[in-house]
Amino acid sequence: MNSNLVSGVHTVQDSSVVDVVVRPRPMYRKSDDITLPAPVENDFKLNTILWNCRGLCDKMSLVEVFASDSNSEVVFITEHWLLDSEIKTVKIKNFRLGSSFSRSSAHRGGSAVFIHEKASSSWSYIPSINNLALDNVFEISAVLLDDSKILLVCIYRIPDKNNIDLFLHKLSELFNITMSLECDILIAGDFNLDVKDYLSPYSQDFCNLISSFGLHLMLKDVVTRPSLSDIYEGSCIDNFITNLHPSRWKAMVSPTTASDHHIVASSLYLDSVPNSKQQCGPKRPVQSRRKMSENNVNMFLDNIMSTNWDDIYNVNDVNTKVFMFLTTVLMVVNCCFPFIKSRSKISCKHIGNWYTSELRSLKNKGMNYFYLGKVTGLEIFKVRYKFLMKIYNKKVKEAKLLFNNAYISNTCNKPRAMWNIIKRNISVNELPVNYSDSSSLSAENFNSFFVNSICDTVSNIPVSLSSFNDFMENVPSNNKVFQFSEVSVKNVHEAIMSLS
Repeated sequence: MNSNLVSGVHTVQDSSVVDVVVRPRPMYRKSDDITLPAPVENDFKLNTILWNCRGLCDKMSLVEVFASDSNSEVVFITEHWLLDSEIKTVKIKNFRLGSSFSRSSAHRGGSAVFIHEKASSSWSYIPSINNLALDNVFEISAVLLDDSKILLVCIYRIPDKNNIDLFLHKLSELFNITMSLECDILIAGDFNLDVKDYLSPYSQDFCNLISSFGLHLMLKDVVTRPSLSDIYEGSCIDNFITNLHPSRWKAMVSPTTASDHHIVASSLYLDSVPNSKQQCGPKRPVQSRRKMSENNVNMFLDNIMSTNWDDIYNVNDVNTKVFMFLTTVLMVVNCCFPFIKSRSKISCKHIGNWYTSELRSLKNKGMNYFYLGKVTGLEIFKVRYKFLMKIYNKKVKEAKLLFNNAYISNTCNKPRAMWNIIKRNISVNELPVNYSDSSSLSAENFNSFFVNSICDTVSNIPVSLSSFNDFMENVPSNNKVFQFSEVSVKNVHEAIMSLS
C-alpha cells in the first residue's frame, strides 16, 4: 500500500501562544526539526488503522485486507451505518468487537473498535466514557486493553457547525476522565474538524483543547479526505489523539478509492508489560493538576480582558447564554492552565494504612471518658481514660511493628524500605519549619575564643597553698634532655611510618 508517512519523530508543533478574540486562538507555527530518542527494542508495538468506511456491511473483506497488509491489531471504524443488533453480528477474520456505538433513531453514523485476537486476551468496558455518547454529536465507543493497559476510543461527529460547542464540551469531559486513568491513551475518530485550516476558529478551539490536556494530534498537514477535483487537496478530519510522547508513535495515510476517506494508520511503541517479579514495592500514584504560575495567571487575565462578549449579550435564551459563557471561560482556562500529569513521591508518613478501625474505636472510647471526666470532674472517668489510653498506645506499637515487618517483607529493596521507616519515625522530632537559629560560628571566632580566654582561664585557677616541689618529690627523675633540632620532611615521614 502506498503510504505518505507522517512520523511523530520528526515534527512537533507548538500551540502554547494564545490570542483571544471571541474564543482563544492559537498562533500556529512550525518548530525546528528535532531528533528524539528511538523506541527501545523490547517495547511492545501496537499497529492500528482508522477508516471512515461509509457502510461496513459490504466492505468487511476490504477491512480484513487493510488490517492484514498493515499488520494491525486494532481497527477503528466510523460510519459503519449499522444498528446495534447488526454491528454485533459482524465477522472480521481474527478480530472481535470490543466496543461499538449505533444510533437509536436512524441508520448511518456510528463507531466501533475491533481488536485482534493476538492484541489482548481481555479488555474492560468503561461505562463512564461510553455513557458520554450522543447521537450525531459524540458517537463514541471505548475499551481498555487489560494486557497492555491502553485506552482505545473511537469517535464520530457529523459535519454540523451547530453542534461544535457541545462536541467540544463532551470531548473536554472525556479528557477529564482519561486524566484519572493511569494508562496510555489512543483516541481515533472522524471529528469533521479540519486541522489543516489554521484560520478556522473551530479547528483552533479543537487543537487548543487537545494541547491544554497535554495530548498530541498525530496528523496536522496531510489530507485524510481528498477533494473531488484534486486527490492531493482536501481536509484533515480523520485523526489520532494520544498522550504518548511524539517519539513513541508514527502515523501514516494510505489512499483508497473504496470510500471518500483515506485510511489512517498508526504505530505505537508501548512500554513492555512487566512481569509479576518486577511489580514490587509501593507504586507511585499519578496525579493530575493544572499548571499554575504567575505567567499563566497573567495570560489568563489578558485573555479574559480581551475577549469579546457581544455574542453572549446578544443571545436572549438564558440557558444558551450561560452555556456560551461557561464554554468561553472554560476554553480560556484550559488554554492558560493546561493539565499536566506527574507521579507523586511516596511519602514516608503514609507508607500504608496501619491505623485500623479497632484502634480508631478504642481511641474514640478513651476520648469519650476524657470529655466526661472534664465535664463532670469525676475521678472514675479519668481513671478509665488513662487505662484505655495505655491499651491504645500498646496496640498502636503492635500495629506499627506488624505493618513495618510486612512492608519490608513485601518489597524488593529491603534496605530502602528500612530507611523509609526510619525517616518516617525520626521526622516526628524535626525542628519546626519556622525555626531560626540566630547563633553563628566561624573558624575565626572559634580560634579567637580559645586564644583570648587563656588569661581568664589562668586567673580563675585558685592559688595553691603548696609548692610544686611537694608534688614532684615522689616522681622519679630521668636524665633525658629535651632539645630542638632541625628536621626535614623525610625525617618526619620516616618517624610517622615507624610508629606502625
